[in-house]
Amino acid sequence: MIKYKFALLSFFCLLECILQGYGHSWLACTDYAEKNGRYYDDDLCRGYARSANELAPRGGTFGLDKGFDYHPIENQPCKTSRNDDTEYDADHRMSVYYPGQQVVLAHPMKNHGSDTCTSRYIPDTGNFIYRGGLNDESDLTLSQFRAELVADLGVKDPPDETSNAYTQYPKPGYQNAPAFCEDTGLSLGTYSFNVPSDLQPGQYTFLWLWEFNNVGDIYTSCFEVNIVSTLAERNSMLSSYGLSNFYEPCGGLTSNFGIAGNTNPGCTETDTGITTSISTTTTTTTTAPATVSTSYTTTTTTTTPAPGETLLALQTSQMGGEINLPLAESGTMRRYISVHWDCPVIASFWNIRVTGYHDVAGSGGVHYDLLHEGNELDSGKFYYHAMFTQPCHLETSPPIATLIRDEA
Repeated sequence: MIKYKFALLSFFCLLECILQGYGHSWLACTDYAEKNGRYYDDDLCRGYARSANELAPRGGTFGLDKGFDYHPIENQPCKTSRNDDTEYDADHRMSVYYPGQQVVLAHPMKNHGSDTCTSRYIPDTGNFIYRGGLNDESDLTLSQFRAELVADLGVKDPPDETSNAYTQYPKPGYQNAPAFCEDTGLSLGTYSFNVPSDLQPGQYTFLWLWEFNNVGDIYTSCFEVNIVSTLAERNSMLSSYGLSNFYEPCGGLTSNFGIAGNTNPGCTETDTGITTSISTTTTTTTTAPATVSTSYTTTTTTTTPAPGETLLALQTSQMGGEINLPLAESGTMRRYISVHWDCPVIASFWNIRVTGYHDVAGSGGVHYDLLHEGNELDSGKFYYHAMFTQPCHLETSPPIATLIRDEA
């Protein structure tokens, strides 16, 4: 039996995560007047998702978890049933688009970004906009929505251990959040896409769908859109709502980096920029025996307080990284591994299969049983992401990974 501490790529404090919960994401704004923005501004939002007036209202804390995230089922793809009289109001309007417009969407990151304060392995496996039919009065099934693709919003690049590209912005897909490391839970993420040029005027229900870990782990938000014929009609309708910001980005790339952003007569700003995240953390690296290396990223390296200072305990609310396995003997077909935290945690794993899970009686800890087999064996490693349900002190309660046995 081989036992060793995790290969920790990073850990960090995230007090907001404790307060705001662990809900995944939703669309907070369906027509946002800034592309690739750093911080959310209520005044830049011109359209809202269904039920935002109740679950993500103007003037509230952006990203505050009030149950707006939703796992859809086939016969209920939207969190709430359609009712235009109650789901929207004067402060939370339906969006107004015109064919060929480049639209920006806004969502809270809810701790699911990939950057120096987390790791390169945070998943993001698909981002899409689908729609119902022209002037439909009721919702379709999830399969029916998926038959009408409006836009493929792209997906993050796969992890590349030779590159720091995962810290650069803009990003494709879900993780386009330049200020993510300033507030991993409540930071702004944005998408952009082109409204199809052949979309007929009228009202449609759009459905945003995000595949998080895999195609079976999905989240949706539904929103109604008024499609008008021209830019002038759009601006006129926005004016009738008391709005005067007619911003539309020009060109550049959409969230799907394979698709160029439209350039239309209404463009007010050319999309030229790539912003780069700024890391303010310091890193200390130590080498453990055999094939296991351990590195920590923290906000301080002070170990002895100066006169008049008090050393504070560094608590961790989220962590992620990789676990490197010792070299397997020739002919090994399966490797049984356990992963244990002394603190209560919700964990996800990649490149390996979870076969068991249980709380450790009396300790407050959590234990996962894992099976490494098939093609995954060739990599010699697997990846994890853990979210603690209460702050954890990793110096006194380090996580442990144990190689139980190999089988031929």
